[in-house]
Amino acid sequence: MSNELEVVIVKQTERKKLIAFLDAIFRPKTPGAMYKEYTHMYRTENGMLKDNYAMYSPSHEFLAHIGLYPLDLRIGSKTVTCRGIGAVATHPSTRGKGYMTALLNHCIDEMTLRGVAMSILWGERLRYSHYGWETGGRVVSYSFTRRSLDIDRQSIKGLKVSKYNPKFNPKMEALHNTRQLRVLRQSEDYTKQFGQRIHLKTVYAENNTHSRGSAYINYRESKDSSNINVYDAAGDSMTVIQTLRWLFKKYKHVNSIVVKRQFTVHEDNRCFIDYAADWGVHSLGKVRINDLTAVLEGFIPQIEQRLRTAGFSSKVSVNFRIDNEITSLCYNGKNVVVTRKNIPGAETLTLTRCGAVRLVFNYTSTAHELCRYRISSQIYKFLSIIFPLDFYIASSDFV
Repeated sequence: MSNELEVVIVKQTERKKLIAFLDAIFRPKTPGAMYKEYTHMYRTENGMLKDNYAMYSPSHEFLAHIGLYPLDLRIGSKTVTCRGIGAVATHPSTRGKGYMTALLNHCIDEMTLRGVAMSILWGERLRYSHYGWETGGRVVSYSFTRRSLDIDRQSIKGLKVSKYNPKFNPKMEALHNTRQLRVLRQSEDYTKQFGQRIHLKTVYAENNTHSRGSAYINYRESKDSSNINVYDAAGDSMTVIQTLRWLFKKYKHVNSIVVKRQFTVHEDNRCFIDYAADWGVHSLGKVRINDLTAVLEGFIPQIEQRLRTAGFSSKVSVNFRIDNEITSLCYNGKNVVVTRKNIPGAETLTLTRCGAVRLVFNYTSTAHELCRYRISSQIYKFLSIIFPLDFYIASSDFV
């Protein structure tokens, strides 16, 4: 790779040129589609497209691009800084020259510099595992049919469903903020995210009969119009169920509706199980832990709740080592403390960057990952109770 090529922030004046480049890579038959599909990603600040990085040819043509977008996570009362990696693109004529490696390493350096605890992307595992991203997170997909919702006999009388309008933004934001696991959204982004993206539709519903609750659903029809995929559904669970019935009645040709929800033991999920035709647990994306100490600090409320629920009261300390970084996790039988100091005498797990994700966030591999290490039965039990940790990013927040 030529030394004279640098990674630079894309200027606001080059947005149209950037969109044309990304369209050529991802949507060659639909000019302008990338902006229309992801309007919430192209924020501007001080004349720049914030967190959009590129490499240019000597003639100032785009060679490669990567986006590093805010996806900070709310875990109960705590916030974990997170970034979404998106629009990863290299011009076909310049692939294999190291441009994407340079951009990914630049993003990793930027996240380290800014103190970003973790990041997530939705690309190929084998490609991105070289840079520390690994499969992590979990989401429950519920499949509903006309039969499971008993469409022919169940009434939706008393349900008022309205097409999205910016006036609903404060109510939608309030519903989103009731979630224990969620992405922190900017109030000003709701119109872009729910009212301006092509293919996606949003409805706001109020239920005056069952629970007198409210909800919103953001959804997309499949290409053959036989199914609906719900990208985001927040609010009262019975109102969501009633709104799904409304969607079936509105779209006569639709055979099934799939709703993705956060993985939590909560009455909302129990309600969905009662009405779903089927459900399954799936991975959320490819995660990179940039700062394990900051990640575990943000998840302390979840960790403490799990230990209390399990009745675990022993005093435990364990060290984790990733490269030259040390993180200690201590439990005194009541409270959890996370530090960057090595605890003398405590058992130590030396992890790779991907191994840390498999241990902390991967619901299928935590037990397998623990078996890699010579640890006591007490530490095994302790970590098995804690991990995998859960966070949630709605499909409407994907980048």
